[in-house]
Amino acid sequence: MADNTAFGQIDGGLVARGLLRDTVLQGRSYQPQPSIERLAADVGLPVERIVKLDQNENPYGPSLRVQEALAAYDRYHYYPDPEGRTAREILARYVGMPVERVLLGNGAAELIDLIALLTIEPGDQVIVAPPTFA
Repeated sequence: MADNTAFGQIDGGLVARGLLRDTVLQGRSYQPQPSIERLAADVGLPVERIVKLDQNENPYGPSLRVQEALAAYDRYHYYPDPEGRTAREILARYVGMPVERVLLGNGAAELIDLIALLTIEPGDQVIVAPPTFA
């Protein structure tokens, strides 16, 4: 039997102390919102009648122009440019900024996280007003 004093717990699993910060070990795990299918079943409505706005989703889907562009693209089997250079150049021209000042991310939550990591020092006080992004 392992010495449990050398371990912390996350969601019932053991994690070696020192591997993660104590505040991580003491925190609550993220509880995602139910899927649209589960929500529809819970309230007794068809999925088509449900519009979820809590996860920054688009209830209408992509435009026909976007669908056509995606259907015509033939390079999905290659990794994209890790710097997103072409997209950043186009966006930089559009907003009139140097390309070095354009940051791409996998959604707003990642960009908010990156900004926080770049600007918040250990010990800084931060106000997070729920409901909000992670």
